[in-house]
Amino acid sequence: MPETRDITLWELILRFFKWCGKGLKAFFIWIGELIKLSFRKWYIMLLFLVLCVGVGWYISRPTNRIYYAQGVMMVNGPTPFDVKEALEPLNHAMQQNLEPSLAFAQQLGLPFEEVNGLRWVGCFNVIDALNDSIPDFVDFNSQYGSNDTIFRISPFYLGIQIETKKLKQLPTIEKGIADFVNTNPAIICKYEAKKKSLEEELVASDQQLMYLDSLSKLFYFDYPQGPQIDINSSKSGTIIMGKRSIDLLTEDIFELIKHRQKVEMELSVYSQPVAFITHLSALPKAKNNRLLCVILGFLIGCILGLCTAKIVENRKQIREWLTTK
Repeated sequence: MPETRDITLWELILRFFKWCGKGLKAFFIWIGELIKLSFRKWYIMLLFLVLCVGVGWYISRPTNRIYYAQGVMMVNGPTPFDVKEALEPLNHAMQQNLEPSLAFAQQLGLPFEEVNGLRWVGCFNVIDALNDSIPDFVDFNSQYGSNDTIFRISPFYLGIQIETKKLKQLPTIEKGIADFVNTNPAIICKYEAKKKSLEEELVASDQQLMYLDSLSKLFYFDYPQGPQIDINSSKSGTIIMGKRSIDLLTEDIFELIKHRQKVEMELSVYSQPVAFITHLSALPKAKNNRLLCVILGFLIGCILGLCTAKIVENRKQIREWLTTK
């Protein structure tokens, strides 16, 4: 029987580093072989590098560059999820069409020439980290969900991101997206219901202010001596002393005025179901910028050149292997 013994931790660590050393040595030997192969077949490498770098340069020409544009939309009445659902037919039509801008133009009834650079439209949640109804940032990477208790999704805003080749079309695209949502029957219904609720809340606040003002006048002008309190001394041996139980209602009136101003301000922006508070603006770096395309072209050219060079160098062995029965 072969002798067996336990391996200590130190021996295990040494074996691991030896294995890593062998792996690195084999890797550098392989890299060296590739370098020697590229020198032996330099004409093949040069051909593929020139072709792939040229293709990358051509793809990144100014007229073919694709830009991301981002904006934030305020949602009045419906929820951001409702707006996403309203935009879903538009996104589906663009994904199914070989020419996304043509589908966008057909859905919105716009001339194709005004939106022919558009490639994609996406909706993203806006995060309200401080829970103060003020948008903090847009979750363009879709990292946070509805169950997140720290980075909460704002119920009042929605982020929009598009891909386009022509930046001068951004105002037309922005207006088209807003009009598409604002003409949706379900969106209009929820917007009208919310607007009516705010108007009723405003009327109720005015009535409550009148009631408080009348109550203040009643106790401080009509009855300055205060309310009469009847105490039955036979049942209680105490006497109620101190200031009157009803104070001047200034704090309640001011709180109601602040609430009314908040509702009035919210109602003032309810001109339409959705509106862009941050207009679509393009990111400075193009998606297919020249540096990125040239680097990718160089790497692809190296891979294709090395593979072709290896095939050419071993063409006899490959031919024999293919003809062997």
